Amino acid sequence: MHFKLLAQPAQGFSVGFPVVLAFLLVAFAGVLPAADVDCPGESINDYLAGLVKTGPNTVSISGTCTESVNVDGFKDLTLNGPAVIQPVAGSYALRITGSEGVGINGLTFQGPCTTSAQPTGLPLVSVSRSSNVRFGGCTIEKSAGTGLQVDDSLAVEVWPGAIQDNCGTGMAVNGASTASVGFWGFGEWSDTYVQRNGAGLSIDRGAEVWVIHSATIQENRGSGVSLSRDSHMVGCCTGPEYTGPKFLNNEGWGIAASTGSVVQLWGKNLIEGNRGGGVSFNASQGEMWGGTVIQDNGDPDDDIPNAGIDVAMNSSATFDSIVVDNNDHGISVYMNSSVGICSPTISGNPRRGIEMSLSSTGHIWCPGTLTGNGGADVLCDTTSSLAGNKDAIIGKIKCPGYAEDPFTPRFLPPKKPVKSW
Repeated sequence: MHFKLLAQPAQGFSVGFPVVLAFLLVAFAGVLPAADVDCPGESINDYLAGLVKTGPNTVSISGTCTESVNVDGFKDLTLNGPAVIQPVAGSYALRITGSEGVGINGLTFQGPCTTSAQPTGLPLVSVSRSSNVRFGGCTIEKSAGTGLQVDDSLAVEVWPGAIQDNCGTGMAVNGASTASVGFWGFGEWSDTYVQRNGAGLSIDRGAEVWVIHSATIQENRGSGVSLSRDSHMVGCCTGPEYTGPKFLNNEGWGIAASTGSVVQLWGKNLIEGNRGGGVSFNASQGEMWGGTVIQDNGDPDDDIPNAGIDVAMNSSATFDSIVVDNNDHGISVYMNSSVGICSPTISGNPRRGIEMSLSSTGHIWCPGTLTGNGGADVLCDTTSSLAGNKDAIIGKIKCPGYAEDPFTPRFLPPKKPVKSW
């Protein structure tokens, strides 16, 4: 069975609902708001210099500004658009350091990147030194380097909005940082895109990022999400169907985790059309519960096998994902790795359904259908083993270490993670 849930790519992003609503309310009152800073000709930095940093302060900005805006040590500051902010050559468009309760609404940050350029220079927008920021209705685009970079900061939120067309990584979250992309709501007012960047979302050095229901990470030239060095990502869900975010049509993996990182996907996430493969765990761990669909991933013309789910190098993963119609193996487990599988459907993959090799182990915990794959539905080398649930429907088995489990294990998936910040 092929579950087709492909979202339509967004070609751009307009100002978010909260920002539009604010302007409509003022308009209906009969007065349009006057900008505090009207570009060109006026300076955002000069206006900020005249404010008491402890706030609260609200600054409205209009026009097209060429300036490297510096927000340092502010508390309770809101910058409202609509305005376009372009950086001074070789610098940031916006840098936020040591600030709390900052809201950035309805602004477009725009760099000089062209699609053929190589990533260079500073990020277009930088948040650092324990800052707390929410970007609402913003577009961060065309940076010569990274679009939005978060270093050692807490609770940086991006929704709604778009991080797009940057030469480098769209969004990079590093160090002792927490961030979220997307929101729990439905409709265009909450839609958030990370798209057409050099790479999508990078999580490094112990950072934690939540990718929430309304987010779509798509069409990036690298992987959609990459995690490294003990980082953590949660993809989660809302609504009666528990629908989660989408990871679509990236040139690399949909999600790639390495070096001690952890991925937790809850609800019906969609991982589809990624050329590198669906989800990769390399010296890392993963949990995917709630019916994530992993389909149409991998490149049939690539000499390197790219599976729907790839578990390698002492990794472990447990999941109940639907793994169908990928362009290679459905699930590949190798090099001292282990899996616990509760998938209802693993089928239509042109090579093997599950391949176990190089001292790896697995257990099919739940009844499900593992048939209709191009090669063996289960293939193990002589160093690996797989135990199958007695009620599972399994087709072609070539696995010397295969054993049918005579009992249905008393297995419950782990508890859903709780956002702690």
